[in-house]
Amino acid sequence: TGSEITVLRGAEGEVVSAAFSPDGGRLVTASYDFTARLWETTSGTALSVMRGHTAEIRWTAFSRDGRRIVTAGEDTTARVWDATSGKAIALFRGHDGPIRQAVFSPDGTLVATASADGTARVWDVASGKQLASLVHETFVNAVAFGPDGLTLATASGDWSVRLWRARDGNPLSVLKGHSSWVRSVTFDGSGALIATSSADGTARLWSTEDGQTQAVLGGHENVVSLAAFASDGQQIVTGSEDGTARLWSVRHGVETTRLGGTGPKIRSGGLSPDGTRQVVPTESNTVEIRDIPTGDVLAVLSGHATTVRSAAYDRTGQRIVTVSADGTLRLWQGHDGALLARIEGQNAALAGFDPELSAIVSVSVDDTIYRHTAFASLAGLVEHLEAALPRSLTKKQRREFALERVSSPDTNK
Repeated sequence: TGSEITVLRGAEGEVVSAAFSPDGGRLVTASYDFTARLWETTSGTALSVMRGHTAEIRWTAFSRDGRRIVTAGEDTTARVWDATSGKAIALFRGHDGPIRQAVFSPDGTLVATASADGTARVWDVASGKQLASLVHETFVNAVAFGPDGLTLATASGDWSVRLWRARDGNPLSVLKGHSSWVRSVTFDGSGALIATSSADGTARLWSTEDGQTQAVLGGHENVVSLAAFASDGQQIVTGSEDGTARLWSVRHGVETTRLGGTGPKIRSGGLSPDGTRQVVPTESNTVEIRDIPTGDVLAVLSGHATTVRSAAYDRTGQRIVTVSADGTLRLWQGHDGALLARIEGQNAALAGFDPELSAIVSVSVDDTIYRHTAFASLAGLVEHLEAALPRSLTKKQRREFALERVSSPDTNK
């Protein structure tokens, strides 16, 4: 619903990093007061305070099993803590500059750190020893383990992304293509793809097999600070200092949804189920049906009077629903864009079909959810009315309501 659940109070400085435990039951926050704090998410109860850093903490994260927490910051150290008691487990020293990110390996036995000193480092959690130092030409912003824990990716201010063997730091490949410093890096669930974001205003998809760019996700108007894969691996979300977050198709490298910015609250365009077409709201208050392989405009859905906020296919690809700031919701044929129906009085921000195709669900700008019955055919509407309307109607009334085929010239019965 987007409603506030609780307010966490206690930190005496700005909170700059936060992470949920894998089960969502706890939250760890890192603050400029040199502490990290563990909270119970539902009640907001403070569970423990982790003290030991001697300067601002800039990063915190849970291990995949939720048993440990890593923190890192301006004091050039990273630390590992027990996620139940808050007790210190390991201290990693060796960097010559602030640490910008620290992450656990999938099995929790290693921690990788990214630092302004131009290196990323790999540490053994059990012993606290440094296993490898990975050198870039300038500051390292981000680091990520591959899903198997054997490969490490680093993102740097030298405009490159580099792949390394995680335990010994042996270099594997250099990914070049960004035209400014690289802000973030992450693997997909299979380890076959990497997503990066950059100050050049783009995010990129890369193949880990050959290091080649698979797609350039362009359109942001400022630094792209984040790129992350959705859980299904089919979409990527990007966040930018231009004030927008955007959703992209991994398969086609096209933008499908945009949130925020100075334009409409939500602007969303969906892909057809077979991935060959996309519906795209335009600045001229229309929606274009585009052929993804060629980029050709196949049809234009015209009729909305002002900004189209959302457009989506049903799961068969046969129908499209759109909503606009003009207060209407419209239903269209999926193949040719012919208008099927219009519903007035809908100040909706977003709309889509439920999985059973029996209804259109819309969300208004005040977060109210509406459900509109959607019939696949006129026969389906007739069947519904036959079941819903009283059976005591006269034959004439039933004909007037289109519930019965005219079979007799007698219209008075």
